[in-house]
Amino acid sequence: MTHLIEFVVSKDLQAGGLQTVLNDFESPRRQAFALYQQRKYTPLKVQLFLEFLLSANC
Repeated sequence: MTHLIEFVVSKDLQAGGLQTVLNDFESPRRQAFALYQQRKYTPLKVQLFLEFLLSANC
């Protein structure tokens, strides 16, 4: 038994290689921090990653 993020194992879940248990279990929320060098122009990949973190409610 392990606790993984669904998108990591989604293909295995769909294929039936894994199955979920303890569906009513809610893990505690965790904080995520992003440290990056601030510049006049932030690289697009950094901007997209930060937007992803914000949209994922990290």
